[in-house]
Amino acid sequence: MKLQKDKNVILRVYDDGEVDVMISSKYLDECIEYINLHHITKIDIKDLYYEGEDLEFLSQCPTVKKVSIASEDLKDISGLFFLENVTHLAIEGTTIVKKGIDFSLFPNLESLGFQWNKKLQGFHQLPALKELYLCNYAPKHGNLEELSALNELEELTITQSKVRTLQGIQHLSKLRKLELNYMRTLTSLEGIEGLDSLQRLDITSCKNITDLSRIQSLNSLEWVFLDRCGEIPSIGFVQSLHRLKHFVFPKTNVLDGDITLCLHIDYVHFDSKKHYSHKWTDVEKWSGRFK
Repeated sequence: MKLQKDKNVILRVYDDGEVDVMISSKYLDECIEYINLHHITKIDIKDLYYEGEDLEFLSQCPTVKKVSIASEDLKDISGLFFLENVTHLAIEGTTIVKKGIDFSLFPNLESLGFQWNKKLQGFHQLPALKELYLCNYAPKHGNLEELSALNELEELTITQSKVRTLQGIQHLSKLRKLELNYMRTLTSLEGIEGLDSLQRLDITSCKNITDLSRIQSLNSLEWVFLDRCGEIPSIGFVQSLHRLKHFVFPKTNVLDGDITLCLHIDYVHFDSKKHYSHKWTDVEKWSGRFK
């Protein structure tokens, strides 16, 4: 990815050729003209360049389908409703949404990311949604039952959220990737055992999960990442994961120290400890990659 300019219009150009227009208040008319002339589908609205309080200019940008917003200046984002075919929407934590928004009014959304608050509604009623990124999510019942109707969801990331159990996630039959980050209240993976399509599981700084054994039923898993997950009794859950190719558990203490349980896996990484049966450097097929 690289930044470049076309006269006064700042562009972010990706390796695959996709172009993202950085919306500027000072050169707003030029940005709109460029978007329409080149049929741009992706825009970025950041307070570094855009100081407007609303998004009414979107009424002039019918080709736009992907929007990323990070602005403390915005007071009203209802201008998004001008984009009838929006498929990707990211609202970063710095954005203050005072009037709220009902995401269910964007039925074509395939990717959605935002910092949760009670004014942002309807995200659990999106029939086409494939990717969901939630931060500070605080569901009423402390579980994921609200998400159970997202039948097309393939990737789910939840960060710094008040979730105690994953109950409800078992209904997401197409989920391929699950990422859980910095969730102090999460104590149970209940529900995860129903995810037959899950290929990748990333858990970071969730130290209060009491039982990881439910992972052993995830037969499609190819990648497991357990970073800073405190103390876990054993890694015995990997024995039944016959498709697992990548298993990494840095800053996580395996109490029984039995590393033999993962010797069959193509790549493993961990912090060597005195009570472990093996040091990481003892296994050539893992450490040899970096020699």
